[in-house]
Amino acid sequence: MASPLTFVSVSKDDLREMFNSAAFQRRITSRELRPKLLADSVPTPTPVGEPVGTHSQTIAYHDGRGKRIATVHQYLRPDGTIGASGRQDPKAIRLGDVVYYIDLAHMF
Repeated sequence: MASPLTFVSVSKDDLREMFNSAAFQRRITSRELRPKLLADSVPTPTPVGEPVGTHSQTIAYHDGRGKRIATVHQYLRPDGTIGASGRQDPKAIRLGDVVYYIDLAHMF
């Protein structure tokens, strides 16, 4: 039987640091993690600094056993590059049986 997951809220900066430290981007680029598009829209108005036709996307990444390992947001430009910072923005990551997610309390 699988262990239950523990959910821990963290700051946006802490989550980004954890995402980078655990080499998620390398695992995504090497295709070790498989993407699943969860949401895709063309925001109106277009985000500042982005070209018309830029997509706002939420993507989940799964490991070889089908476990969701990370959820990210990105702005995908019409030319195929990632907009804003040029990097995916993690919203939640799984390390072992712990899911770390952005604490939204600081937004209110």
